[in-house]
Amino acid sequence: MPTKENKELVRQIIKERDEFAADAAKLRSWCEKYCAPGIIHHLVPPRDLNWEQNAEYFASLASIFPDFIKTVDDMVAEGDKVVVRYTVQATHNGPFAGIPATGKHVILKGSDIFKIEGKKIVEWWEYPDILGALLQVGTILSPPPKT
Repeated sequence: MPTKENKELVRQIIKERDEFAADAAKLRSWCEKYCAPGIIHHLVPPRDLNWEQNAEYFASLASIFPDFIKTVDDMVAEGDKVVVRYTVQATHNGPFAGIPATGKHVILKGSDIFKIEGKKIVEWWEYPDILGALLQVGTILSPPPKT
């Protein structure tokens, strides 16, 4: 698939993901539509998810961050790879990484790298700023400002 089409596909993937943010069943259908059966989703902290784990991951995010919105800040593509620098805005409404819901609004920056084959994601590297999110929900205290 040409680079331009891959970029448009990734924009559509992100748009539909946002539309289904709070609906676990629709997110599973979204995974079926856009994730290849053999997908490897590389997450930070380091762990790799297969197709079923990936679908479960997105379903769990539906309850944790039901108003999840990802905005594309930059997008670069070459061949079968598309790189996205993004901003996510969401409310922390469910337990996340062992942290009870805080109800706090979170703004998270990050990057994704998608490998596309046959209009599906076959490999996905996700690099969210988890430390920034933990600071915003108050589980990690930020250092005092320098005086």
